[in-house]
Amino acid sequence: TSQVAALPAGKVELVIVNNASTDGTAEYLDSLPAKFPCIRVLHNPANLGFDGNTVKCLEYSAGEYTALLSDDDRYLDGTVTYILNVIASGPFSLIYLNYYGFLTDPVKPSGYAIPGETNRRFATGADIMREQGVGHYSGFVYRSELAKQALKVAMERRPEITGTRSRCIFLEVAFRATRDSGLPAFLTGKRLFAAKTDNPAGEPYLTLTHL
Repeated sequence: TSQVAALPAGKVELVIVNNASTDGTAEYLDSLPAKFPCIRVLHNPANLGFDGNTVKCLEYSAGEYTALLSDDDRYLDGTVTYILNVIASGPFSLIYLNYYGFLTDPVKPSGYAIPGETNRRFATGADIMREQGVGHYSGFVYRSELAKQALKVAMERRPEITGTRSRCIFLEVAFRATRDSGLPAFLTGKRLFAAKTDNPAGEPYLTLTHL
């Protein structure tokens, strides 16, 4: 929130979708926009599960690009500004953020998803989806228009999306959004966020190895 709040008004919007919580979370969230005008809060009338709620986050997004972030991921200092600078050098069908895994302390890496720290530009968006290590959904920064179209197709195929935490639909959205756009994609070499992992070996999250 502090990274977004420090930017000029209207530059970035932080959308929080409350998944029908009953523990006082809704009341707390409703108090935030008065303190942070960059925050927009919406409430689901019923619990849609993890995947269903994340789908709503993408549907409600109003920006040119959309990044999805779980509550166990942490954007490192300067990440939002870094993303905005990449966007300014676009347009891109997809931007993927390099990251590292952590076990308990976000500032102590336990494993790296993508080796190296060199930015890479891909001539076509589909090419980035073939890269080893690309797959953790919190690393995706979607071009919103393309992602929303892809999500509509994906949901027509999988209307039963629930809280399985499979996250496969977001890989499908990334693939569909990049495949036919004709726009390039961008991979940040710099590790911009820390992702909670339960794997002591620090192995990367689900990777798309073939299409």
